[in-house]
Amino acid sequence: APETPPEAAQAITDLPKQFGAYLLTERIGRGGMGSVYRADQPAAGREVAIKIADVSSPSAFARQAVTERFETETHAAARIIHDHLVPIYDVGSIDGQPYYAMPLVQGGDLSTLTRETTLPDNAAARYLWQISSGVSAAHSAGMLHRDIKPQNILIDQSTDRAMLTDFGLARWQSTDSSLTQAGQILGTPSYMPPEQIRDSSQIDTRADVYSLGATLYHAVTGRAPHKATSINETLHQVTSTEPVQPKKLNPRLSLDLNTIILKCLEKSPDARYQSASELAADLKRFLEGRPIMARPPSTASKVIKWTRRNPALATATALACAGLLATTIVSSYGWSRTSFLLERRLEADDITLQTLDRGFSEVLEEPVLGVPDARPVRQYLIELTLDGYRRHVRAADDVQRGSLRQADALSKAAKLSRELDKSSTESRKLLEEALAVCEKSALVDGDGENNDSQVDYLRVHSDILVQLGVLDVADGSLESAKSRFEHAERLRSDWVQRVKGEPAEAEAIRKLANAMMNQGIVLRRLEEYGQAEAKQWNAQTLRNEQIHAGKRDAKLRFDTAKANTNLALLAATENNFTEALDRCTQAVALFEELGVERANDVRVWGGLADVLLLQADLLIQSDNSLARGTNVHRDGAIDSLLDAIGILDNLAQTSLNHPLSALEYLENGQAALFLCWEVASQDPDSVATDDLQVSWANLAEKLNVLLQREIEDPDVQDRAKILQVQLLLVKSSLFDSAKESLATLDKAAAIANELANSGRASADAAKFELERIDFHRQQFIEGK
Repeated sequence: APETPPEAAQAITDLPKQFGAYLLTERIGRGGMGSVYRADQPAAGREVAIKIADVSSPSAFARQAVTERFETETHAAARIIHDHLVPIYDVGSIDGQPYYAMPLVQGGDLSTLTRETTLPDNAAARYLWQISSGVSAAHSAGMLHRDIKPQNILIDQSTDRAMLTDFGLARWQSTDSSLTQAGQILGTPSYMPPEQIRDSSQIDTRADVYSLGATLYHAVTGRAPHKATSINETLHQVTSTEPVQPKKLNPRLSLDLNTIILKCLEKSPDARYQSASELAADLKRFLEGRPIMARPPSTASKVIKWTRRNPALATATALACAGLLATTIVSSYGWSRTSFLLERRLEADDITLQTLDRGFSEVLEEPVLGVPDARPVRQYLIELTLDGYRRHVRAADDVQRGSLRQADALSKAAKLSRELDKSSTESRKLLEEALAVCEKSALVDGDGENNDSQVDYLRVHSDILVQLGVLDVADGSLESAKSRFEHAERLRSDWVQRVKGEPAEAEAIRKLANAMMNQGIVLRRLEEYGQAEAKQWNAQTLRNEQIHAGKRDAKLRFDTAKANTNLALLAATENNFTEALDRCTQAVALFEELGVERANDVRVWGGLADVLLLQADLLIQSDNSLARGTNVHRDGAIDSLLDAIGILDNLAQTSLNHPLSALEYLENGQAALFLCWEVASQDPDSVATDDLQVSWANLAEKLNVLLQREIEDPDVQDRAKILQVQLLLVKSSLFDSAKESLATLDKAAAIANELANSGRASADAAKFELERIDFHRQQFIEGK
């Protein structure tokens, strides 16, 4: 290129102006490479739009870059013919200025159209469906657009048709173009995906999918997903900040369209629609009123996204909590133990109990210690605290037998012992001793003039009774458990009255509600449904009063969520599915709220998975017409099952170093997956198959990790293989053609046969699976 641009290549300023066979009449747009003019083409008897490259820069390098990009745009637009891509009429160069002519689209661009108001859902979805179809055609031809945004979408007002223009940043997927250097940022920051910011040379078609979603976001909200006061801040938002949900900016927005947009805007390309054609298909489903393929992001997935974006912070937080707790308990216990050995006085034991009680609460309630990988730390802390209580009990024996503090220590030692080995033997022995000491302590305390002493007595005595009742339930002694829980309720009712109006009242009420709930659970198992429901309702009334009064304690809300699950079960027993489903909905909302606050609390996620599975089961039961192929509740059941499978899959991921825990989660996930497939298969038009295939792949991946490890316990290994057989059964129905399905069933049969002939405990389970395999094989042979 010459060192200075030719005079004729200078920017066009005086209009009208003859330009070859065209008469330029008005400049209607300007971009980074040139300007667009309205022009008359007398020979063809029409008005056109002409884009003329700006090669007026004094820099030869800049002129060369503009020329090359202009040629790329021209070739791209000329090669791909589609109703929703602006076509090329004519290409050439006049007096050193490259140009191309295209139709003059009357109506303006999408950005102008949404300047004053947002588009209705159907209009926005229709325009982006059209553009997605055009982009899909470009992708099929091997072309990435890389600059999809509202300004590049023209709306033809005569046909109400959307058309994509400006392929100036386009790149052929098969070409390692020198126009894009590694690390170079090309595109419009507010509408480009994170990977395009990191390296424009390494993106694929899913980058355009993100930009399509960002453009749809703009159409329904009037703003880009990310827009800051500076380009650098905008780039930071795109890579590290989730956009505000479009439905929050536009409350009238359809939930399905909100879901479609958010799926496009996933930070990870793997989580988006995998092609523009997939996006177009879902937009078409939306426009036709059919169920969409995308699923709203669950609370679990939101937490996982945060963890993946902040892995160092998440890990550091967990380790800091565990490390700090261990240091606190070890150092405090070490000091108190030394003091006890030196002084052997009860006053020293006072401090010891305060330290141990703090450790007791933290080790049982700290969410991070419930994560499977933290279990060795948790076990160590339990052993440490339990040893402290044992030492205190022995010391109290020597100093003041019959002390209420001793009963409390015995009760807490019993709970720790149960947590440690899950055996009831030592726990029951400690609790029986605690009960005897507590009853003796009541005689020593006298007639109750000392209210603080009586409050302590009521708290400790009722805790002992509740623990014994739980052990009775585990042993099948339901009448004994019922009696203990009734006694605990009376004691806790007295406790509540004695602390009314004091800060301790909330905890007393929470404990009273739990005693009632425990009674309700036992009464239900005794088939005394009316009394069971009354107890559960009374307990829930107490909790709801606390919540409505502004009490936001996490334990209270967790108890409330669990109680709603229990009430749902009771309502289902009486075939009151409306009430049962309403209770499930309330439980899900509370568990999700807690999940955001206590991301590391596996009890919360386990509770959420349980209630989602129950919700799905109730939806299926309540829809008596399900077997006739209707979908009254089918879609809701599928959604609940998929959410539960996702949570169980995530829990399994955190448990891979602990085969038994991981297997439990994977087995529950597989059962939910099989049920989900059975429900979805009743609807030939179901769009859940893709989700089921993803869920299957996730569960199978975790299982394969376990199978590749050397598991010492053969029973655990056999359970894993049975699970592998079950997953292969699902795979045969989800993925394959009849021929491939039969091959998959043969693989499952080989594993099951090996187990059936092993002579171990798994043999019977394997024989049952072989029967299921034969049934499935026969269905495929008969041409299912």
